[in-house]
Amino acid sequence: MRFNKAIRSPSWYHEKEIDITDEDKSFEWNCIECKEKISVSLKERLTFPCDPFPKGDFSEEERKEIREYYVMGEHSRSPCGGGMVFENIGCPLCKSNYLFAYGLNEPSNSYLVLTVQGIVHIDQAEQGASHNAGKPAS
Repeated sequence: MRFNKAIRSPSWYHEKEIDITDEDKSFEWNCIECKEKISVSLKERLTFPCDPFPKGDFSEEERKEIREYYVMGEHSRSPCGGGMVFENIGCPLCKSNYLFAYGLNEPSNSYLVLTVQGIVHIDQAEQGASHNAGKPAS
């Protein structure tokens, strides 16, 4: 897996995008290949996944590379204090792939807060070994 341009990098200063009390919101950015708008619904992600890689069919090697890219150990936390979650998001037009990373924090009992921490364009030529290359993950 080769990481190209980072559209958003992890930071302690990112504001929360959505919490459990909010209506549904989307996080949007433009594809760097075709300029199409990519929209990710955030409300459906306000649940604790059992796996930090719930969508994208990442291989063990890709999971290791992602952790190394984000300088994370097995039990590292997001800058927002919560657990990091990684998904493979595809552009709806040109099928370019993006690694979408967010922190999911529970500052009080059952009160969940989501903060988008990273968006990185993934080189599809390097991702050729993955059976999910080019397929958008919703």
